[in-house]
Amino acid sequence: FLDRGPWAVSAALSVGIFSYVFKLLTAKSKQLRPLITFIWAKIIAVDKSYQSGLIEYNNGHSSTQYFINVLADTNVDPGHKVYSMFVLSCLVDNYRSGQESAKQNSLIALCTYLLGEKNSRDYRNHLLRQWCCICLGLCWQNYPEARWEGVRNKAHEHLIGLISDPVAEVRAAAVFALGTYIGCALGDEGSQEQTNKLYSEIVNALIKEYDIVYVVRKELIVALFNFVNQFLTKQTSSNKSNSEENIISSQSAIDTANASSQTMLNLNKNMNTNQAKTTSESEYEFIANSTSTPISSSGTLLSSKQQQQQQENIRKTNSLPSSNTI
Repeated sequence: FLDRGPWAVSAALSVGIFSYVFKLLTAKSKQLRPLITFIWAKIIAVDKSYQSGLIEYNNGHSSTQYFINVLADTNVDPGHKVYSMFVLSCLVDNYRSGQESAKQNSLIALCTYLLGEKNSRDYRNHLLRQWCCICLGLCWQNYPEARWEGVRNKAHEHLIGLISDPVAEVRAAAVFALGTYIGCALGDEGSQEQTNKLYSEIVNALIKEYDIVYVVRKELIVALFNFVNQFLTKQTSSNKSNSEENIISSQSAIDTANASSQTMLNLNKNMNTNQAKTTSESEYEFIANSTSTPISSSGTLLSSKQQQQQQENIRKTNSLPSSNTI
């Protein structure tokens, strides 16, 4: 009934089928696994809001682990594994809790294993290869810890090998996964030198292949943009740091100039005070000296010869008899 289309899925959800199929995830019967994965693939494709509900634990069992067990079961048909891989891809798509759950349950290691077994029947199914690549790309998209988990499992080497896959959709999915691999931030693990080495290896492999399929070329452009954007981000951060340092240096120079100006003002003030004091003392000495120095009737100082002539005239005047004596 669910396979009849989105309207059938919506009708089933409207009558409350979610709680029942959710409890089926705890079933231990392996015969039910293909049917349960098919049902959940139909539900999650129509309504992605059940993404958070599937991540939650159901009576101590991880829903993510259930679908991973389906992938690891060698008795399950590869076609049913595609449904399981699709559900897992939806669970980790732009959802950090789903990415963390996938990382804890070793989904990245399992996908890498499936892509590495080229002689297995799982690998021969191109849809499974395609969704393995998509799932890996979504697992480490904007999640550095998952990306380094892929580095430890050498996932990028298997993805590089799929760039020349005969199926165009697989090639596009591989380039997509490598693009999100490059676009992820550095994180707390690894070094910048190791990251640059991985980026160079991936980009060199991407530009060597020329693909006529537009979907592949589109994903290639996005991957190359992520590569260039990494260096633009570093340059922007470096310029920002230099600008902050220049601002700090300029502020220090301004503070130093202000301090120097204040010092000069204090020195000028002291010099003016001392000069005023010296001028007052000079004026005082001039006035004191001028009181004992003869001054003419016009107010000018007399020379020594003029002073002697003035004293002689005073003596002659004093030696004349007074009017009373006459």
